[in-house]
Formats: sequence, C-alpha cells, structure tokens
Amino acid sequence: MAYQGVLATHTAGGAVNSGAYTAVPFATENHDTDSFHDLVTNNSRLTVPAGLGGYYKIYCNVTFTSGSSTNFIGIRIRVNGGTVYAYAEHNPGNSQNRTLSLELVLNLSVADYVEVEAIATSANFATTAGENFFGMYKVLA
Repeated sequence: MAYQGVLATHTAGGAVNSGAYTAVPFATENHDTDSFHDLVTNNSRLTVPAGLGGYYKIYCNVTFTSGSSTNFIGIRIRVNGGTVYAYAEHNPGNSQNRTLSLELVLNLSVADYVEVEAIATSANFATTAGENFFGMYKVLA
C-alpha cells in the first residue's frame, strides 16, 4: 500500500482563545496526497477522502509562546466536532514557551474529519516554522 496522508502546518502565530477550546487553523501544507486538507475552507480540518476509510495515525504538535506564570494551556483532538479522543493540558508555572503533542490511531469513515483545538489563558501560538503541525496517514484498510 502506498503512503496516503497529509501534514498541515501553522506558521502565522496569533492569539489563542482563553475562554474555550477553539479549532487551530493550518494554512500551509508540507504534503497532502489525496486532498485530506483544504487550505481555504475549514482549514482546521483533516477529512477522510472518498474511498479511503480505515485506520489512521493522527498526530499534532502545538507550541505556545511564553505567557504569564499563571498560564494554562491545552490541546485536544476532536472527531466530527463531537467526541474528544485525546487531550493534553499543562500549567507551566513560568513564562517559557511550551509545546504539547498528541498522537493516536482511530478507525475513521469516509467524510469523517478531525481537528486540533487549543486553549490558553495567557499565550499565543508560536510562529516558528515546524513548531505547529497536524497530520494523519492511513495505516490499515
């Protein structure tokens, strides 16, 4: 089986919502073999293309810039805007940049979509290339 997958990236920086988890936009791509990701419409989503349902390795990395010593940061992966399958939260306790990462394998159907959502009380997304990414690739039919 040939590789089928996507790696979307976020290099624009910007504010992170402090009141609720919010989908992270990914406006650039390293690769996208089968149109999993749309750079304009719903660019926070990775969607399973027609004919490609099955098991997928899903992974993400989100870096937050330094915030205050009371900063709280978190990320999670949601499917179809509903179920949260993985999350990571952290209270750094100081004003240094922090990175949170997640990975999991899910059985997804055609047209299912996954999103990374983030929350922070006093931080922004980092703007350095390679620090914020979101991807998935098919592991089994």
